[in-house]
Amino acid sequence: MKLAQRLKERIKSGLIMPVMLLCYATSPLLLLWLYFQFSWSGLGFLLLNCLFPAYAAWNSHKQHTETLAMQKSLILVLVSGFTLLTLSILDNVYHYADPVSITAFHLVMVYLLTMVLPKLRLELTGLEEGNQFPAFVFDDPDGNPITRKQLAKGPVLFYFFRGNWCPFCTTQIAMLMHHYKQIQDEGIHLAFVSTQPHEEMKKLAAKYDVECDYLVDVAFAFSSKYKLVHEGAVLPGLGRFGQDTLFPTLVLIDHSDKVLMLQRSDNFRLRPDPDQVLERIQRLGKNAWLDKLIKERTRQLCLEKEKSEQIILNILPEHTAIELKEKGKTEARFYECATLLFSDFVGFTRIASSVTPQILVDSLNAYFERYDRAIGELGLEKIKTIGDAYMVAGGLPVRDPQHAQKCAQFAFKMLEIGEQLKLENPTKGLCVFDIRIGIHSGPVMAGVVGERKFSYDIWGNTVNLAARMESASAAGRINISQATLDLLGDKAITEARGALEVKNHQPQQMYFLNGMN
Repeated sequence: MKLAQRLKERIKSGLIMPVMLLCYATSPLLLLWLYFQFSWSGLGFLLLNCLFPAYAAWNSHKQHTETLAMQKSLILVLVSGFTLLTLSILDNVYHYADPVSITAFHLVMVYLLTMVLPKLRLELTGLEEGNQFPAFVFDDPDGNPITRKQLAKGPVLFYFFRGNWCPFCTTQIAMLMHHYKQIQDEGIHLAFVSTQPHEEMKKLAAKYDVECDYLVDVAFAFSSKYKLVHEGAVLPGLGRFGQDTLFPTLVLIDHSDKVLMLQRSDNFRLRPDPDQVLERIQRLGKNAWLDKLIKERTRQLCLEKEKSEQIILNILPEHTAIELKEKGKTEARFYECATLLFSDFVGFTRIASSVTPQILVDSLNAYFERYDRAIGELGLEKIKTIGDAYMVAGGLPVRDPQHAQKCAQFAFKMLEIGEQLKLENPTKGLCVFDIRIGIHSGPVMAGVVGERKFSYDIWGNTVNLAARMESASAAGRINISQATLDLLGDKAITEARGALEVKNHQPQQMYFLNGMN
């Protein structure tokens, strides 16, 4: 069972990346196959080639076995693969033998760049501060394989030592255990690593009743690869212990496996001073705390910025808000044709005098909230509310050729909302209103004026006529002008009202809008 588990861990840590790169490398061949002779089987193979690397990337991240950042590896493979593919097509190479050789070359190049060279560099230089701590498979005292996944998720302090037989090592371990509580308070997990037999590790684990890991580097598999071994340092007379031994080494890694601290001594009588180690750990912890504080403050500032921007967007149209943010000012603009909708509630003054201000405001809010949602769905612009009046514009600040049609849709939606609230509001103790609506289309100026307390507004004779359309309307009806009817065209189902008197204007042709085809 232990052998099977160890084999499984070795396969996961050693074979996933090569197989994934093989899949990437054969993709150009499959692409050429599809290019010359499309088939569903070829497409299926290509999809499988993409699915396995995706799984491998996820599994490698989960198992902490990646030797190179997946993004860099993928970019490298894609660039080199498609470069070779393009060259082969440009050279009019249309034989299957050539794509095979191209793929083989591609495979070798990718494997060298992504697998061999990074590992070779790490094995030549050994561990270094600032680099990633390599993947490992140690044993616990019972012989079970342990990977990074089985250790604590946060920072880990590894102490590589020679063995229980070394008095300098046992003294160092005792001093680390003396500072265990302080190390733990910094959020750091302790792990002791040695090449001594499993039985010796069990004795060490039994000696200290603390929560840490005791790991065996079997046959110097990890330590010899990463230059932690002093060859021929132990006298042959020491029996079962080999002539190779570990350098006393302390390695601190963070939650992302980056080496934060590395202290290694070639002199076995000299050990890293625990007080100095603890001081550096605390300094690193303080830096980490400061980094965390900065990130948290930055996050809070970003949230506040988002809230501020959202408030501005609730006051000004998005286009105007962006212009104000980028330029520090915004200019009013002329619109050749826009559609304005005004609405109010019939008998509002009489109803307002018969209820408390709180009930009145809650009743208005019930209507206006639903109006606001409907506006967002149609892409119209809410201009303002004045008492019970609700003002909407279409075709500004972003020009829209369907502005009249959208305002008509919104008007019918307002009537629908009114019917819904006639049933809902009485059950909540709120008022019920009859709405009347007026719509007119024409040229306007729109924008922001002044320097403080910005408000998006519109000006022009069109505004006055739209307000007159509303005041000339009736409860539950939509009153539109000739200009709006011309924009709606034959799709509008109307009821002609004739030319009606309008204050401060010539008589205006008006129509009740009953529906849209």
